[in-house]
Amino acid sequence: MLCALALAVGVYLLDDLPSIIMIPIVMVVLGVFLEMRQRRSIRKTLEEHPKAFTSALIALTYSDNRGPQAQLDLAMLSEEARLQTALTRLADTGESVRQHAGRSAQLSLRQAESLDQQRSEADQSATAINQMAATIQEVTHNVQNTAHAAEEADKLAQQGRGLADESLLAIRHMATSVTDIGNAVGELADATQSIGSVVDVITSIAQQTNLLALNAA
Repeated sequence: MLCALALAVGVYLLDDLPSIIMIPIVMVVLGVFLEMRQRRSIRKTLEEHPKAFTSALIALTYSDNRGPQAQLDLAMLSEEARLQTALTRLADTGESVRQHAGRSAQLSLRQAESLDQQRSEADQSATAINQMAATIQEVTHNVQNTAHAAEEADKLAQQGRGLADESLLAIRHMATSVTDIGNAVGELADATQSIGSVVDVITSIAQQTNLLALNAA
């Protein structure tokens, strides 16, 4: 209710007064609201625990007042202690969160470094695979060239075998021809000898004829 009242006052001042005047008034209203809220909280604490702040020794130790005012001072100290405890716990929680965030940051950094290393290794593996693929392609090309050369060599060998067979056949024909020529030459020699014998006979007859002619003369 007090909060709504403070907001209503702020809206009213915002509509009817300049901003320079409005701001201090709103601050005062909020201060009053917070003071009333704190007093209500302290009063509620005193109502819930009426005997918690009645010790004269504690009042003498922590307050310069006596009676209800000392009790109020102790309640305020209790509220401040509780607030301080809450702030301390909040600070501890913040420190824990900060440490956890630091560890998380370190873990994230290590994970990032690990990812970078894995990425680097993956790049190296990809490079090695590309090099291997290039090598395989080169080997395949060389094998294809070798196979082509082998086919050409086989064709040349087949052609060579064909030429060798033709040469052998020609040599055989030549040998046969030489044999035939040798036989013909032998026959011609025999015929020449026969002709020589005939010539010798004719020469002998001619000589005898000449002798007979001379004798007759």
